[in-house]
Amino acid sequence: MHKFIWFALIIFLPAGLIAQDEKSSKDDTTKEYAIDDYEVFNKFLGGDSVRKCHGSPCRGKIKDHHENGELKHKGYYKDGKLTTSYKNYFNNGQLERAFQKKNSNKAEVEIYYKNGEVRSEITYLHSEPLEWTEYFPTGKKEFYERHHKSLQFLEERIYFFSSGQKQSHLKLKNEDKKIYDKTIFYKNGKVKAEGEVLYNPYIYAYRREGEWKFYDENGKLELKQEFVKGKVVKEEKL
Repeated sequence: MHKFIWFALIIFLPAGLIAQDEKSSKDDTTKEYAIDDYEVFNKFLGGDSVRKCHGSPCRGKIKDHHENGELKHKGYYKDGKLTTSYKNYFNNGQLERAFQKKNSNKAEVEIYYKNGEVRSEITYLHSEPLEWTEYFPTGKKEFYERHHKSLQFLEERIYFFSSGQKQSHLKLKNEDKKIYDKTIFYKNGKVKAEGEVLYNPYIYAYRREGEWKFYDENGKLELKQEFVKGKVVKEEKL
């Protein structure tokens, strides 16, 4: 009788321990994470850390909370890494970011200010930003850029004043030669300068090339400059 009991304990005890590990790994209470600590577990965006739950890589759905009880983070983990989606929250309950993997190559991230306004909207391709929009806390656009699908060069980049008015605009006009049109603006909306920009992939630089025109705040042309490899070689004041 005693031999049977000891045999049963030897057979079933390991299985019970495994079941307990699986259950406990879904609730990590051993470390307090800041709201921006979770990116290191996002393998898609280059995170190389492994989250541990009671000594083993986390797996399953995990929720973390702020000290005031508000939800801080929820996501699904596999082998200690975040998988297809997760969300982070401020201690006032406002969503801080939402990550969603669309497929093996593409993902989207939305990041928010604590007041609820959108801060960033980013589409990633192969872990690199393909399209990126940044906003001021007021909700107006601050920055926008879109890369070519090869991720080797820009297709468009725009900076904005806090008023929402364009500050500068760079746009691809010749993909083969990597030539862009660039326009710089005053706060009143008038053009300040305009000309072409050439991208040099060997030094990763966008440099002024050819004739550039410069205007005063009333729109009057006051200067022309000729550029070669980003340097002025000729100038004409008007």
